[in-house]
Formats: sequence, structure tokens, C-alpha cells
Amino acid sequence: TCMDNSAGPITGACPTCIPNQDGSVDNWGNPCWSSCPVSCQEGEQLCGAGVDPWSGCNTSGWCEPAMDPATKCPFHCPTMCAETEMHCYGGSDANGCMMPDICVPSQDTGTVDNWGNPCWNSCPVFCHEGEQVCGDGADPWSGCKTSGWCEPTMDTLGCPKSCPPNCGPEEKHCWGGVGGDGCNLPDYCVPVDNECGM
Repeated sequence: TCMDNSAGPITGACPTCIPNQDGSVDNWGNPCWSSCPVSCQEGEQLCGAGVDPWSGCNTSGWCEPAMDPATKCPFHCPTMCAETEMHCYGGSDANGCMMPDICVPSQDTGTVDNWGNPCWNSCPVFCHEGEQVCGDGADPWSGCKTSGWCEPTMDTLGCPKSCPPNCGPEEKHCWGGVGGDGCNLPDYCVPVDNECGM
């Protein structure tokens, strides 16, 4: 399993002959096939090298640019998640550059919903400056944890903006009214048989 490397370094070229199989087995017990080593050029990075979580075999990876010439932000290799994991956005740093994506377990181990079924995970939420995370925590309707979503911290009038309450199936949503400063107060939940404002 070799390629002619006489013309100089070629991405994916093998400098020497290697066995067709690398001596390991995949996740189903079959022999793993060898792959030629990868040589990246200056300004590139090696991505995807190592054990493939889906197959269980070693891979040589591939080359990708290391830096975005327009933004001067580093490029990150794609995140390789396992079959039991979900692929999630990793957020951005203080310079506005993308962080590496992350993997989280697909199921929230040890938790069940209100009907006894396993809870599924949700990707974490990364809010921008001037935003807040709303709706995170246990969902009273399902019983499973949720990551929530992003909302502005201030409204168009310059008043603090509260997250909406997460009322359960036996509750109803009530308007919180207006405070002495003219800004809306947080809404709240009351039992369905109760009147708002009581």
C-alpha cells in the first residue's frame, strides 16, 4: 500500500511500504486496514488522526488550514464524536474566534422523564455579551434538564429583561406588572386554580 513519493512530499503519500492490515480489530471484531501516513504542509494542521470512535480503527487523518487568513482566527479540526455522543457548538472566545466543537453524551445518564423514559441531553448554550441564558434547568413538562436559550439582558427601553418563567402543566403564567421605575417586573407562575396577583 504505497504511493510514489519520488516527486517530493505528497499529502497522503507513503514513504515506505506498510502492511495492508495494522494488527488491530474494529468495533465488530474485523481486522483494521492500514492507512498511509499524512504529511501536512506549512500553515496546515493534521486533523482526524488517531482512533475513529465509530469504527475503532486507527486513521491517519487529513490536512486542513491552521489559520483563517481573513479573521486571523485559528481553524479547529472537526470534532470526532462517538456513536453515543452528540456534536455540539463550542462557543467563541473573547476575540470572537470559534472555539473547538465539543461532544456530549446523547443521553443524560441516570435521569428519566416524567414517563420513565431516559432523558436526552441537549447541547450547552453559549450566549454573547449582553445576553442571558433563559429556560435552563429541569423542564416541568418533561422532567428532563434543558440547556435553555439566549435572551437580551435589556429591553429596547433600557430596562432589565427577565427570563420568562417555565410554568408546569399544573400552573399558569402571570404578568409580573410594572415597577416604580416603569420597567416590567418578572412574570411568575401560580397554580391553575389560583388567580394571578393573589
